[in-house]
Amino acid sequence: VTLDTDTFNVLVPVYMKKALALDVEVQPSFDSFDMSSLSYTINPPGITVRTQDDSIENLSEIFLGYIDLRQVGLGVNSIFEFAIPESDRYTNISGNDTAQVIFNLDGYSSKDISIPNSRIYFINVPENYRCTVEQEKIRNVTVVGPADIINQIDVSDVVAQIDLSDYNVVEGDQIMTVSVFLPNYNNVWCMGIHKVYCSINEV
Repeated sequence: VTLDTDTFNVLVPVYMKKALALDVEVQPSFDSFDMSSLSYTINPPGITVRTQDDSIENLSEIFLGYIDLRQVGLGVNSIFEFAIPESDRYTNISGNDTAQVIFNLDGYSSKDISIPNSRIYFINVPENYRCTVEQEKIRNVTVVGPADIINQIDVSDVVAQIDLSDYNVVEGDQIMTVSVFLPNYNNVWCMGIHKVYCSINEV
């Protein structure tokens, strides 16, 4: 075999290996909640990836998703599982395709409270409308927080609120979602999404 040249270009693929942390965002149902009071761990805390795409040099973490604080509680309700997202930019070589987010709720407790309709308030009510809650109470609202605080909480600490700016307000009956929170505590929250039957009248 006779070759016309004695110089060759050889392309050798080079792979980068990088460790990326895993992260989530916990969304409280009210702005005054102190997120620093709540701790959690992610297992595994990160994964190792391999890639030829140098754009991940500036990538430090992979976002798993959101957790609604209203879903967080004691026992099995303190553990959330996420699929680790795949990407065309890299290959996950860690062997893990799911991650668990585990909330550290040692020293926390919970109690159930019924909220009478006298503690349910409407905000952003349009002019010339009157709104009333037809049902007598919201039953079995689970309040979660540090045990020493939960022991002293009663229904007078709880406020239930309906924001009418979230609705098309017309005369008649509607089922509306209630935001439940404890304005005097920034480390206590209420579990679940609660709805009530409301009557709207034009006056």
